[in-house]
Amino acid sequence: MRAATVEEEAARHGFTIADDRTAGRLRVRVPDLRAAPELAAAVERGLARVPGVRTARASAWSRSVVIGFDAETAKDEVLAALRGVLDAPPETGGTATGEAAEAESAHPAPDGVAWHTMPVAACAERLESDAHDGLPVDVAEARRARYGANRLREMRAKSRWETVREQVVSLPVMLLMGSAAVSVATGGIADAAAIVGIVAVNTVIGYITERRADATIASMAETGEGIVRVRRGGKKWNCAETELVPGDLVQITAGSPVPVDARVVESRGLMVDESPLTGESVGVRKQAGALGEEAAPIADRVNMVYQGTAVTAGRATVLVTATGGATEMGRIQALADAAEAPQTPSQRQLNQLGTWLALASGGVCVAVFGVGLVRGFALVQMVKNAMALAVAAVPEGLPAMAVTTLALGVRDMRRQGVLIRRLPAVETLGSVQTVCFDKTGTLTENRMAVREVRTAADTLDLRPGTAIGQPALGDGSALGDLLRVSVLCSETRIRKRNGERVFDGSATEAALIAAADRAGFKAKKLRKAHPMLDIRERGNGRNHMASRHTTPDGGTFLAVKGSPDEVLEMCAHVRTPDGDRPLDEGERDRLIRLNAAMADEGLRVLAAACAGTDAPPDAAGELDGELVWLGLVGLADPVRPGVREAVQEFHRAGVATVMITGDQRDTARAIARDLGLAREGEVHVVDARELHELDMHRLGELAEEAHAFSRVTPADKLRIVQALQARRRVVAMTGDGVNDGPALKAADIGVAMGHGGTRVAREMADVVLQRDDVGDMAVAVARGRAIYLNVRRAIQFLLSTNFSEILVMFAAIAAGAGQPLTAMQLLWINLATDVFPAIGLALEPAHEDVMRTPPRDPREPIMRRTDLWRIGRESAVLAAGSLGGYAAALALYGPGPQAQTVACLGLIVGQLSHALTCRSHQPVLSGAHRRRRNRILDGALIGTVGLQALVLGVPALRQFFGFAGLDLTGYALVIVAGLIPFVVNNVLKGGVGRPRVPAAVKRLSQLPVPAAGRALVPA
Repeated sequence: MRAATVEEEAARHGFTIADDRTAGRLRVRVPDLRAAPELAAAVERGLARVPGVRTARASAWSRSVVIGFDAETAKDEVLAALRGVLDAPPETGGTATGEAAEAESAHPAPDGVAWHTMPVAACAERLESDAHDGLPVDVAEARRARYGANRLREMRAKSRWETVREQVVSLPVMLLMGSAAVSVATGGIADAAAIVGIVAVNTVIGYITERRADATIASMAETGEGIVRVRRGGKKWNCAETELVPGDLVQITAGSPVPVDARVVESRGLMVDESPLTGESVGVRKQAGALGEEAAPIADRVNMVYQGTAVTAGRATVLVTATGGATEMGRIQALADAAEAPQTPSQRQLNQLGTWLALASGGVCVAVFGVGLVRGFALVQMVKNAMALAVAAVPEGLPAMAVTTLALGVRDMRRQGVLIRRLPAVETLGSVQTVCFDKTGTLTENRMAVREVRTAADTLDLRPGTAIGQPALGDGSALGDLLRVSVLCSETRIRKRNGERVFDGSATEAALIAAADRAGFKAKKLRKAHPMLDIRERGNGRNHMASRHTTPDGGTFLAVKGSPDEVLEMCAHVRTPDGDRPLDEGERDRLIRLNAAMADEGLRVLAAACAGTDAPPDAAGELDGELVWLGLVGLADPVRPGVREAVQEFHRAGVATVMITGDQRDTARAIARDLGLAREGEVHVVDARELHELDMHRLGELAEEAHAFSRVTPADKLRIVQALQARRRVVAMTGDGVNDGPALKAADIGVAMGHGGTRVAREMADVVLQRDDVGDMAVAVARGRAIYLNVRRAIQFLLSTNFSEILVMFAAIAAGAGQPLTAMQLLWINLATDVFPAIGLALEPAHEDVMRTPPRDPREPIMRRTDLWRIGRESAVLAAGSLGGYAAALALYGPGPQAQTVACLGLIVGQLSHALTCRSHQPVLSGAHRRRRNRILDGALIGTVGLQALVLGVPALRQFFGFAGLDLTGYALVIVAGLIPFVVNNVLKGGVGRPRVPAAVKRLSQLPVPAAGRALVPA
């Protein structure tokens, strides 16, 4: 009982247990952590010293603490320790004594420190390491025991039991199980067995679908463990990435992932692709100097490297500052873990519908029971009648229809390359109102490519699908020399891997080499003809690089490329078709305007210059009179094929689109304009720095107006999604990186890239696009909309037919006319004539205009008030037909099985024909539905008729379900009782003139009526 006491004390303290289902893991929600990063850091430090606690992560964003502890440690001890940490004075971080605080000062936690603002020596001193020799070996081993393996926590896979439980624990299923219990209590073992069979089939379908999706997702996960070079005790060692600890001195090189968060100690041309973390597609050049701005975003911390990013060029020595869950990747994962996935709109509405049905069925049972007692029926008989009516009140076909429809939708989408992880996600796709697109890797290909080259006289268009013609590329031409500079002034190595060319270097330099190759320059041949003598890389305050080469005629050639402003400052001449001429002020102004215009198009612009000189690259900045301007190169992260068309499709469907990116505002504006995110007018871009002072209400208003957000962090993405949801928008979030994980999980529908996406993104998402094609998402939305409309048609059919059964039973008992339907006949109607036609309606072909209408309001109930009125009217007409046949049969045959058979078969015929009525809101007799053939519904109707014929033709089955043989008169009564409601319901739909009576009905009405008592089927 001690744990319960501690939990009660925890509640009084103000925090609650959010998740304790996994052994050795506890997630606690602490409201006091909101916007209090200092308290979060203190909680982590305090819990790290608690015996038995292995890991502790506190988040000021999610207001939660995730604690990992040993199996032998009791949960109440962990909660008591957390309470003690929160009660401790702030300056001690939760320690109980000054000695412990002093120890904490001597051994600081590796996170929560602004490492980028500190010199390398200060970082090493703080970590008790050495910036040259690294950690002593014994200290490294001790820290390994203290901090644990450098490994992100594995995403906990859903167990088989949890998957089964999610399929079973729902209101419709619970109602069915309640009906089964009632059937057992009243002796209806067969009824109960049939109901349990339905639940079992639904569960198996849902289980197989979800487990298959999870298995496919798991097959995409990254595998393998890397080996890095680490310096410990002044010696170099090969070390597994998982063995790294804070204070280690690690060497990273081009082509390798960054295994830890670390401070750059020494950099030699280090370029890092940080797009998985920041969303920026342009590589970041790293340097060792300290930065002055403590609040600098991650994307601007050029002296730090982070776990999960990749080295694209150069090499460096870095000092480890954080490992495992303490890294930025670990924090993002914790943020995603704390986010909660919402229920889908259909889940919420079907739950509401289930509750309404439960109340309605309970009320009907009580009413029938009371009326029966008033009419003088025996108590036991009325209990059985009321229970039979309770079975009729629950639409047994609803779960089967919903699960089967969604499962078939999942199958169809898999063929389209869209992997659905959860069945309800199919429907949620159809109700999406806003799509938030991550840019890098989702809208774009996450690689740089040259779009155009501009010289004084020529423009080379290198956009995909364009022919480059025959430009002048000979020696001395501006265009030819510019492309030569692009290849020569580069440290990127070219090698073959699996028969394909691979670039070991920055994405920008790889794009320049590829552009030169497309224009006819072979990089290896060009470099062989112009060997490099020396090179000066970019550095602090220098946004250009220069290299010196020999030429085939024995001369030297200085190649310069970099920032247009800097290169232009160093140039005194410009190359033209008529030779080099001086750069006057007018020409300089023209080049500055051209650079601005290209940047405004969303291009990353570089300039190239050259000189024939023996001066080394270090002197490039002093050669003002010798450098010759060659031209400008515009690069961009190419937009994926089909994205523009997908955006237009979303707009036609009334779905708002918002781009969320880590890029600068100008780049975001240009790409948003290129994609057409603003349907009309100017693109509205919001910088993330404008969001920090806004509350959720104002942020939601802004998010509804904006077309793009720039410079966002993972926490910003999460806030944007949640702010839109607070505005009652159904939000889809697309992404591929770790930084997208929290937003993917919190969105109503998370969509991840399958091929180019990260493991975290795929595991957080509801939908995975296996081909990384956003256009597939538009197809999925259309399919989701069609499924929702079809589910409504099927629900209309199921409710109207089930209500008709209730009305038949209630009216007959109230009128003292006996029981027109037995419990087994009610169950047979619900199983045979409800389930299969409902599935056929749920697979009705999509309307051509399904993506030409606005998305539905998520607050709109799945069955509106007008729908319920129509369902009530149709039910009454169906019931009237069956009761009319029953009354005629009572007069003809008297009370007994034959009258019940006429009532039951009349109701079955009426319900089967009613399935045709439910295909469209327009009258069936008008022929509007004939344009769309539904072979599945046709097969369901024919198959159901065949099943009924089988039951009537096999004596054992006929006796089991309580049917009796009928003569031609009885069958004529059945046809009339079933088809009159069909005609009346279609006439009541309106919009039809005088209904045309089908020829088949005319012929049936002209048949001679045989004498009563001549049975066509043996009794």
